[in-house]
Amino acid sequence: MKTKSRQLKSFNRNLDEKISAQNRTIKALAAEGKQSSAINALKYKKTLEAAKAKSESSLFNLKELVNHCNVCSMILILFKIDSVELAQLEVEIFKSLEKGSQTLQEIQKEMPIDKVERLMDDIANGVAQQKVCFKSILYFFKF
Repeated sequence: MKTKSRQLKSFNRNLDEKISAQNRTIKALAAEGKQSSAINALKYKKTLEAAKAKSESSLFNLKELVNHCNVCSMILILFKIDSVELAQLEVEIFKSLEKGSQTLQEIQKEMPIDKVERLMDDIANGVAQQKVCFKSILYFFKF
C-alpha cells in the first residue's frame, strides 16, 4: 500500500508539472496569436486535470483503506477476533486492495503515453496544414 501511495503521489507531481508546462504553452500560444493551437493545448490541459482528479480520488481511497486497515488491526489486538471473523476481514481488505489496483490500471489505460504523443503529433500536423492554407490564401490575394 505504501508503494501504491508513493506511485500515486509521484503521478500527481508529474501531472502538476505537466499542467504547469501546459499553462505556459497556452499563454505563449495565445500571445503569439495561435488560437487553434492554444485551444488544443487547453483541451490537453483539461485531460491532464481530469486524470489528476481521478488520481487524487484514488489516493484518497487508498488513504481511507490504510486508515480502515489500521482500525481493523487495533480491533484485532483489542478483542482477539476469532479466525473466521479474521478471515472475513482479510477478504474485505483484499477486495479493497484489488479495487484500488483496478482504479490505478484504469487511470493508466485512459492516458497511455503513445496515445498522448499521437494526439500531440496530430495537433502539430493540423497546425502545419493550417499555416499552409493561410499562406496560400495570402499568396492568392497578393495578385
